Amino acid sequence: MKHVRSLIAMLLITVLMLSITSCGRAPASDYDLDVGDENPNILGEWSIKKKEDDGEVYLIISHHGECEENMDYLAFTVFDSPKAAAKEFEEISDDLDGRIKDSGDNWLTAEMPDCYDATVTGMYYLEEDIIIYTMIDIISEWPVDPDYEPEPVPDQYVFDRMELKDYILGNSPAIRDYVLDEILTGTDPAEESEMSRNSLISELESIGRHTYTGPGGYEICKIYSTEVLDGIINGDEMPVRVTYTAIGEDGPDSWSSDDPAVITGFIEALRLVKINRIVTDPDEMGYAADCTKQITFDLEDDTSFMLDLDEGFRIHEKDVVYEITELDALYGMYDQIMQQP
Repeated sequence: MKHVRSLIAMLLITVLMLSITSCGRAPASDYDLDVGDENPNILGEWSIKKKEDDGEVYLIISHHGECEENMDYLAFTVFDSPKAAAKEFEEISDDLDGRIKDSGDNWLTAEMPDCYDATVTGMYYLEEDIIIYTMIDIISEWPVDPDYEPEPVPDQYVFDRMELKDYILGNSPAIRDYVLDEILTGTDPAEESEMSRNSLISELESIGRHTYTGPGGYEICKIYSTEVLDGIINGDEMPVRVTYTAIGEDGPDSWSSDDPAVITGFIEALRLVKINRIVTDPDEMGYAADCTKQITFDLEDDTSFMLDLDEGFRIHEKDVVYEITELDALYGMYDQIMQQP
């Protein structure tokens, strides 16, 4: 009997210690990262950034790999306590007042403000100390050539983002557990925060974003996952025409050339481009639709490839924004093609 009482006492102590540990857990503050720093390689596909606002520390978690399952389409804000998360959720609700389409006790869907050339419906879900966010609907409002007819792709699966709403509503506790138990423990931030630009690019390739195997290893080809651009930059394909389009507040202006020297000049300028920064935080991406530069290469077989440069130095590709540098030669080509007769 004495042994039984001892065993019960030990179990009670264990439960008490676990309870104390759980209550004292501060997942945002305790995460091994300095405020303002970012760990871009969690489990090979997640990014964590630590921030602080009005004394409240929180983590922003976003996905930057290929989206293969529902979880990959989600983003998270992690706080130290349910109280802090609830306060933020209330502020979000106030900010979106008048835009809310649907809501429950701890979730809402709303048309997102400050979205250029698109109507975006976002969803926020409060799950204890975490706010789950995703886009459940995106309607592009970018002007399209009325004569443009995309080539049909047979049996192509198109993901319906509206599925994410039911996914979150039905799985929020499990989603929170995955964030806290898998993502936040997925890698050593002290090691990853010291990654250089080149090692980050290498890591991004290794998780299947785009592996460039041709000679040269040009960084522009590490952004776009397309054999067409690979062939052009690598020198295997020679475009028959290049078009430079500048889109400003007054609309687009375009200049084209079929001069091989001008086409080659653009290709050589793009070979010099370097990736300066990779942005995975949705709050830092943005898009300046009235300040865009586009470069379009047309090939002899009527295929083409267009590079879209937001403000001339940002490329939006697969939920990631690449900020590029080494653009002097490219700007020189802009001037050259604009001055052609």
